[in-house]
Amino acid sequence: MDMEFDILSMLADGKFHSGEDIATAFGITRASVWKKIHKLQSDCQLKIDAVTGKGYRIPGGIDLLNKDRIERYLKEQDTVIGSIELFHCAESTNQYLLDLADTRQSGIQCCLAEMQTNGRGRRGRQWVSPYGKSIYLSLSNWLNMAMHELSGLSLVVGVAVAETLHNTGLTDIALKWPNDLHVNEKKLGGILLELQGEAQGPVRVVLGLGLNMDLPMDIKQQIDQPVTDVKSHLKQLPSRSKLVSQIISNIAEKLRIFEQQGLVPFIDSWNQFDLYIGLPVSVISTSYNVKGIYRGINQAGELILETDKGIKVCNAGEVSLRKSDA
Repeated sequence: MDMEFDILSMLADGKFHSGEDIATAFGITRASVWKKIHKLQSDCQLKIDAVTGKGYRIPGGIDLLNKDRIERYLKEQDTVIGSIELFHCAESTNQYLLDLADTRQSGIQCCLAEMQTNGRGRRGRQWVSPYGKSIYLSLSNWLNMAMHELSGLSLVVGVAVAETLHNTGLTDIALKWPNDLHVNEKKLGGILLELQGEAQGPVRVVLGLGLNMDLPMDIKQQIDQPVTDVKSHLKQLPSRSKLVSQIISNIAEKLRIFEQQGLVPFIDSWNQFDLYIGLPVSVISTSYNVKGIYRGINQAGELILETDKGIKVCNAGEVSLRKSDA
């Protein structure tokens, strides 16, 4: 679909472009332009207007990611990374990095996609990934730590993303243990952590972030939980390329600190964003459903639950956290 995506880039400005101009630009017939426009509409779930005498346009335009801009923004922030790959379409940005050969000497590797065909969330759930409407970002890095020392890493990444969004103006951003971003108790994004390596280290960490930026209503209705997006809470959407660079820079810095000092330096920051701290919750797994007052996290990133039988500590594993009425 390379030519289709080139046409999409031409339409990204939101203005009308005639079929003749598009055909001339890419050396194809107007009939071919029509077919490629329809393929974009079908494959990318994009609304593209077709008006006789005017041509084609994407209403409102679309803010496509730009690799050169991301690299420039990172340089301005003095953030050095190994590489960035940007795809129009990927099966999964996490899987792309997991499939790469051992590259522990190359620093942090980044993978971005405008859409995913098999995006993954926590516990094997599918992550709905429409074209150009969210951020799908994965980072790969080797840490000189043992597997058991990484239990709080998804919380550190959550803090990095929440801080970045808060600084962008999203003041109601909150974190739901262990790896979700919320605004007003609606899911804004999620973090997926996958590990490769020896039990005693070093460990290759692949961190995936899905962040809803501007989800169409029909996409929101496909998702089986209350969701929101950045556009719903800011007067003006930030540049996705700039926001991506800020997120990468903040995560890179926090990975460096985490490798040296663990989770402890981030606990206060986590508490500031913690969605349910001090509230009644239910912790649910396949084998139990325990209610209590959520008292935050410990130095291993585990959830502290105050129950009527005392304190219970839960690790992320296969448990879910829910707000409780009692």
